[in-house]
Amino acid sequence: MPVTFPEVVAALRALQLEVSVSDELPDVGAMALSTLSFADPDGQPSLGIMVFVEAEGRCVVLAAPSCYSLEGCKYKAATFLALLQASSSTHFSRFVVDVEREAIEVRTSIAVGESGLHPSQLQAVLGDLMLAVESFHPVIAHAMQAGEVDLARRWTPPEDAATEGPSIDAQLLSELDGLVKKSGGREGFERLVQAYLAAEQQP
Repeated sequence: MPVTFPEVVAALRALQLEVSVSDELPDVGAMALSTLSFADPDGQPSLGIMVFVEAEGRCVVLAAPSCYSLEGCKYKAATFLALLQASSSTHFSRFVVDVEREAIEVRTSIAVGESGLHPSQLQAVLGDLMLAVESFHPVIAHAMQAGEVDLARRWTPPEDAATEGPSIDAQLLSELDGLVKKSGGREGFERLVQAYLAAEQQP
C-alpha cells in the first residue's frame, strides 16, 4: 500500500533518528548523521540526508545532496571513474552528479510494496548509504585532488568503532552484504523483505 510522508518520518523516528521538517518544505525531512571517515565540503564530520516520498507513495527516497563540490575540480574524469567504482560496489546507493549545481550527491530509494513500509527497510538502505559514503570517501577525495583512482584507499571501520546511534545496528551492517548476495542481489533482497512482512501480517 502507498506510504505517506508522515508515516516515513514516524518510521525514522522509531529508529531513534532525529528528523526535522520545516514549514517551507513540509514534505521533505532532514537528518544529520555523524561520520567517522567522511567530511563535508566545510570539513565537518557529518552527512546531511534528505528524505521524501515519490511516485504517489510508492517510493521513499533518501539523498545526501551536498557530499562534494566539483567547482574548481581539475580531475573530473578521475572523479567520475571513482564514482562509478563506488556505485558499482554498493547494494542500494548510487553516487550521482548534479551538473547544474556542480555537486555530487548520494541517493538511495525503497520501492514500497503492498505490505507498506517497515522501519527495517529504512534501516537497511540507510545503513548501506552511510557505509558507501564512509568507505569511498578517501577514494573519491584522492581522485578529486590527485587525479588517480586508488581503491586501496577504501576506508574500513575500526573493530571497536560505534555506529551512528542505535538506529543503525552494527550486526545488521556486518551481515547485510552476505544476506543481499544470498537472496539474489538487490531485487532478491527486496522480495525477501516483502515476503517477510507479508508473513508477519498473517493471522
